[in-house]
Amino acid sequence: MTLADDHLVELGPADFDAWDHEHCTQLLEGSQALPDAVREAHLLFWAPHPLVNFMISLPAHGLPGAGLARDATSAAAVAFRLRTVHVYESAGLNGRFAERNLRLLDRICALIGAWPEPEWSETVRLRVEQLAEARRRGRERGERLRKARGERDPAPEPNVAWMLCHPNDHWFRRARPAITDPALAAVVDGWIAEFAPSYAALASEDWSAEEGNADVVVDIQLPAEIPLSWKEPLTATVDARHQGSIDNTSEVRLHQVPTGDGPFNGTLVSVLPHERWRVCGSLLADGSIVPGNGTRRLGLS
Repeated sequence: MTLADDHLVELGPADFDAWDHEHCTQLLEGSQALPDAVREAHLLFWAPHPLVNFMISLPAHGLPGAGLARDATSAAAVAFRLRTVHVYESAGLNGRFAERNLRLLDRICALIGAWPEPEWSETVRLRVEQLAEARRRGRERGERLRKARGERDPAPEPNVAWMLCHPNDHWFRRARPAITDPALAAVVDGWIAEFAPSYAALASEDWSAEEGNADVVVDIQLPAEIPLSWKEPLTATVDARHQGSIDNTSEVRLHQVPTGDGPFNGTLVSVLPHERWRVCGSLLADGSIVPGNGTRRLGLS
């Protein structure tokens, strides 16, 4: 990892560190007045943020060690993420989680293969430069938007309903079956266990108002396989009907992304096979459901 770290230092990471530090400061400032359960969930969402991209890529690409190009990308990404973890810790965001983040990143480094030179060094340096350029472009866009508004970027505001629809452990649990390395699996399992009490606290809040505003409230069981195309509604088994009228059927189709011609901006709900959810949603003319506020996970596979 020294190669990627050293080249990042040569490129001058001070701007990247300052950006991460500012983001952390805003998060902490914006969370001070929040209720305890919401504050914990909000900060817990960001604490493992440096690891999420690795979790997203694991199911598709597997563990490091399988190819030079992929390993070079991992090495470069870890160099950036290590700095982010240390900045988060210095800003007061990571707290007790910094050590777990560092252990996961260190293990990824250990799994990277030994590749021939000079191809390895050249590819790593190129990947570091590409990531640095991407971050610079992102920072420049942010600065332009800030100047246009004439104000400081507002601190991200937690949306509890959104956090319920997108559990903190989603990407970690999605990646877990692809992790065959025991040391890496132990760190990921630790993160999954850490998320559980926070999510349970949010889910146990009073959501009767959101349920009352929904067309339908149903408990569903997700299938063993979920289509890769989020734009296609998935078919789930109905376990219980609490409100509203749906066809007398044991199945319902659940939309994962917004309907219509609007811009795609992420999933409405983050689900995995076999999970149980209570869906508070809008009923469409074709009998399918668009999940809304109050939708929450009831059980794990």
